[in-house]
Amino acid sequence: MERNGLKIGSFAGAPIIVDWTVAILAGYLVFTDLQRGGVDVLPHSLLFIAALFIAILAHEMGHAGVAAAFKIRSSEIVLTFFGGHVSYITPPRARWHDILVTAAGPAVNLALWALVSLVIGPNLPVSLLASENLSYFLSQLAYVNVVLGLFNLLPGYPLDGGAILSAILSYFMRTARARWIAAWSGVIIATLVALYGLYLGLLWTAGIGALLAFEAFQEVNRTSRVLNGR
Repeated sequence: MERNGLKIGSFAGAPIIVDWTVAILAGYLVFTDLQRGGVDVLPHSLLFIAALFIAILAHEMGHAGVAAAFKIRSSEIVLTFFGGHVSYITPPRARWHDILVTAAGPAVNLALWALVSLVIGPNLPVSLLASENLSYFLSQLAYVNVVLGLFNLLPGYPLDGGAILSAILSYFMRTARARWIAAWSGVIIATLVALYGLYLGLLWTAGIGALLAFEAFQEVNRTSRVLNGR
């Protein structure tokens, strides 16, 4: 155990750590499914959690892998209830390095979605299609990867799309101004996500939106102080 989490391996020279808060996410998903469908849905609930875990891990490994290709050293890859993050020892040497490293996470998710969708197409052997659990797992793996990939490309901080937007804008303006714009974009997007979750009664979605909005607004305050010379 380290950093309040479980080390499950390493990738690109960095330890992969599962934070204890992942148990909160898993517990919430299982509890919600049990309330809706009883113990009969437990296998599907666990398979969905496995698919989500794989998608998040692949996403973060995408970041760390491309960073390593640019000789950007990672100190740790951490999976949390909020998703995950990669901490870097050395910063990107160029903005386009930053853009490619950031885009790698969603790109891996979308690539996995395309691959799994191809596998579960008409070419999947009938014997495998007969396995309900396997079919369900593959369908959820495809679903989680496409949602995670597309959602993270939304152009608002702290999503990957926000970091990409900020890096692109910094070619044309001060870095602080670029981050300020990406942060406000993040506030708007996250607020819409939270309202959407509340409208549909999806409390987890609403909570994620609220947390994203809070983090984005913190970035607005930080960059505003820089722009105002404080």
